[in-house]
Amino acid sequence: MIHVDTPAVTGSGNVTLPNDTISGIDVSSLNDDNLTLTVYITDTVGNQGEDVIDSVSKDTIEPSGYSVSIDQSTIDSYYNTPLSFKINGGEIGGTFNYTITSDGGGKEVLGNGNITTDVEQITGIDVSSLNDGVLTLSVIIIDEASNQGTATISTVSKINSQPNLRVTECDITGINGTYTFDGIKCDLHGFNVEEQNRESYIKGDYLIIWAYYEGDGWAWEIQKQMI
Repeated sequence: MIHVDTPAVTGSGNVTLPNDTISGIDVSSLNDDNLTLTVYITDTVGNQGEDVIDSVSKDTIEPSGYSVSIDQSTIDSYYNTPLSFKINGGEIGGTFNYTITSDGGGKEVLGNGNITTDVEQITGIDVSSLNDGVLTLSVIIIDEASNQGTATISTVSKINSQPNLRVTECDITGINGTYTFDGIKCDLHGFNVEEQNRESYIKGDYLIIWAYYEGDGWAWEIQKQMI
């Protein structure tokens, strides 16, 4: 028998093995709480043995009352600012899953972790795979009983603080061959040029600057021209 505040769930059966398993017991009528199972065995001549007891916690209530907040007021794609956020009021002992997307597109960022404090901070998230736009953080908490809460969200704008220095793609034929640059202020080292000077030239919409660094050879720096 199982004893809780609501009417008990009862049952009986035959013992067929020294270590028998009784499964499929419906305890949906019992309130969430600590459930106590009491079992006794009666032999073939009607002698009743002593009660043996075990217990288990029943929890069917999903996590609620938690919120998330992104720490940054903006994310700067030029400096590749990492994102961090806080989970407030999460159920300690549970876990969380998060997803970050951008309305500008790009590859979503996924992650997870454990809730260990009432205010859980998650730092150092690389969102460089997401394009500029409004980033949406969605967090779901799952408690120790595997109940899943409702997604809660926070948003932040991802911008490029220096759009005229952003390079998308540029092919340059140099003394060592053709190179494709894809990123922000791309540098390459290793050109065997002895002069220590600084020059530049324009190729299409791009300003190509190179400067000599002792021990490193030429370093290429590419900037998008002001429009």
